[in-house]
Amino acid sequence: MNNIRRQSLRVGLLAAILSLVVPGALVRGTAHATQHEGTEPGQVVSDNELKSFAQAYKKITGIRLDYESRLSKVQDQKKAQELQQQAQTEMIRVVQDEGLTADKYNQIFAAVQQDQELRKKFNDVFQNLEKGE
Repeated sequence: MNNIRRQSLRVGLLAAILSLVVPGALVRGTAHATQHEGTEPGQVVSDNELKSFAQAYKKITGIRLDYESRLSKVQDQKKAQELQQQAQTEMIRVVQDEGLTADKYNQIFAAVQQDQELRKKFNDVFQNLEKGE
């Protein structure tokens, strides 16, 4: 019974961490900006914002994986909650370090999910980051 409760707690906390990052929890350096479906009317995602989003997304993915691993080993609920708070704090810091607010990050993420053209741009930018370009 205790093992089931612990497992439930871990799954719940992992879900909470994953929900913090709309995985992502995010184009090239021109001033080009485009209106995208899924953003509010008149709102645009510039190439620079998309690049910042991609950089934040990459770092947040690493944080998420790290904390998933840590949480899978935790038995104590209080310690698990502390880890969850640490993960959230790190993710927010990463987003801010990339020059975005949490709201802007989430708006861009939603736009990337909903707009095929923007998703393709994001994938291109993200692949370039992965290659170290």
